[in-house]
Amino acid sequence: MERRDEQGGVRPLAPDGARAPTRTTQKRPGLAVAVGATFVVLLLVLVVFGAGGDQQTPDDPEPALVASESEELAVTPTTLPPPLSDLLPIDFDRLVALSRSDDPRTVLWLASDRFARSYRLPSAPASAYFDNNGETIAFIDPFWTLFAGPLPGDAAIQIESMASAAVFHPVDTAALAYTAAPTGAGSNALFRVDVRPGLLGGTESTLVTPLADGRRLLTWGNWGYAVAVDEPAAIVVLDPLGRPLRAMGGVAYAAGGDALLVDATQVSTAEELALLAPTVVAVAPTIGVVNRYFKPVYLFPGSNTGIPAVKISTDGSLIAATTYTSTGGTSLTIRDQTDATLRTVRVDSIVYPIGFVSGGSHLAMQDSESGELVIIDWRTGADYRIPGVTGEFVAVHL
Repeated sequence: MERRDEQGGVRPLAPDGARAPTRTTQKRPGLAVAVGATFVVLLLVLVVFGAGGDQQTPDDPEPALVASESEELAVTPTTLPPPLSDLLPIDFDRLVALSRSDDPRTVLWLASDRFARSYRLPSAPASAYFDNNGETIAFIDPFWTLFAGPLPGDAAIQIESMASAAVFHPVDTAALAYTAAPTGAGSNALFRVDVRPGLLGGTESTLVTPLADGRRLLTWGNWGYAVAVDEPAAIVVLDPLGRPLRAMGGVAYAAGGDALLVDATQVSTAEELALLAPTVVAVAPTIGVVNRYFKPVYLFPGSNTGIPAVKISTDGSLIAATTYTSTGGTSLTIRDQTDATLRTVRVDSIVYPIGFVSGGSHLAMQDSESGELVIIDWRTGADYRIPGVTGEFVAVHL
């Protein structure tokens, strides 16, 4: 039995006369919320734990890195510079350069590497030298202290104080000769030293001969030594034991092997020169390259124009004379000791000569504006610029 209540609903009567719950046409909001919450919880469980055999294992890739069939990952390409051998297509193992800039360092670049390495030197090199195979370096800092050691030079040790010059033997590895007036010794002298560390990890210099003040080493070899004299202006050749053989008047500006660039326009008197050596060689009052016998190799015309920028190869067989054009270019002339002009190379920018490299087949130079190293194959006239390697370079080995 049933009856209508006040809101128009139908309410059945309970058998015992109690009021039964009212049935209406309205929805039940509580039930919808409960069902929705249950669905959200189930969804979270599936996301977190996966379903059955599709669970992620430690070996699976990160989901965010897995591309779907309809999309591809955006990959930013990385462009690496080429190895040095691509920039410098010649036969070499490494390029080494010593810089005396605010950050004195050795730049070492292997042929197969894409980037150069840099090693800080213990002091700034005012002048620097490599031995015949480029494994050992020596340099003199602005305070006249001589350092030497194996590449890359960051562990170079102090060899001597008050050193005026140092030169490696053109053939013997790590054999270094130098002139110095060591602190406490009180006199100038010519020394030799094997830069390779001894059994105790040190080096010991050998005295060749005492020298008067104002004399410095220019070059040397198995034939002996060439020494510059400040007063009177002269060059003296010594035998292997350090005894004077011959002298000529003039001022030396460059040397290599047994070749010397000499300005002989300031000639000392024969009497002055006779005090330096038993033999005095008279030369023309000009500027040129002479050998150890003071025989002219090449005399530069127009001596009144100044001292040319000349580099001489380690063995003395090649001479490079650099001049600059009015249009901002560089002209490079290569000669040998027969005075034969082997080639003239022109570069479209101002480049300063550093020295012969790669056994004399190339010249290392530096661009005056960009600071880049420039390697010139004087046999073909090709020049190769080394990007990213800048500094104030005083020596290069290739």
